[in-house]
Amino acid sequence: STTKDNALDSITETQQIPPGQLTRQSVSVAVDQAAAAKNGVTPQQVNSLVSAAAGINAKRGDAVSVQFVNFSKANALAAKTALAQAAAQARAQQIQAYIRDGAIALGILLAGFFVYLGWRRSRRSASQELVPTGIDGIIPNLPPAHPAVPEFQAVPTSPAPQAPGAGDPGALDARRRRSEIEAMAENDPKKAAEYLRGLMDDRTTA
Repeated sequence: STTKDNALDSITETQQIPPGQLTRQSVSVAVDQAAAAKNGVTPQQVNSLVSAAAGINAKRGDAVSVQFVNFSKANALAAKTALAQAAAQARAQQIQAYIRDGAIALGILLAGFFVYLGWRRSRRSASQELVPTGIDGIIPNLPPAHPAVPEFQAVPTSPAPQAPGAGDPGALDARRRRSEIEAMAENDPKKAAEYLRGLMDDRTTA
């Protein structure tokens, strides 16, 4: 204990409280009779366990009371029912989530399918415009397996003339023009169709 004189009056107090002393203790234990019978537990075993855990001193007058009683199962059944309902609700929500995700995925697939059908239809319309009737005996013969070149259909209106000889300048010019038309059809089918239509118009005018 120290006392100091400060400018302002102050009091310092220190208290020491001795620890208390245990004079007597009583312990009561209630055990579910059904659980005890199921596990083969006797009152003597429970008494010994509790006495050792609590530090029972018989000389001091400590007492331990163990009773086997029938516990109510109402709360346990209610809790079990609530857990089952919660699990069923979680499963139902999960199934709904699966159905929703499946519907969204199906909608995306259907939209993609309709877009693909529209694209095929537009390609088919474009290919129907590219139908040459024979220009100077030249009919484009493009490979149908090429994905970027529309398929051509020959619609002859009159018997095609006989091809000139290999050394004929007209045959060389026809092959050159055919190569140009094929290259144009690969790069720009629409432009190739306009070019062929122009040639047909020129021939009709002539």
